[in-house]
Amino acid sequence: MAIDPPALISRFLDQIWAERGLTRATLSSYGADLRGLQVWLRSRQQSLESATQADLLAYLAARMSAGVKPRSAARLVST
Repeated sequence: MAIDPPALISRFLDQIWAERGLTRATLSSYGADLRGLQVWLRSRQQSLESATQADLLAYLAARMSAGVKPRSAARLVST
């Protein structure tokens, strides 16, 4: 059974908060990054659960082409 994207993102953020003790601002940024990825994947009839490494690299390339700043690109990779 597939988990809905907001719940999946929330679980991920809860887990990395517990493991890494990230700040609220960092968690908010990671959440925004993941929601952006989810929208991009959905536009390609994909899901977060089915995303491959190639999908993630294509998303990063698309964001870089759209002019995302280097610091934001680095955060996308770490998310």
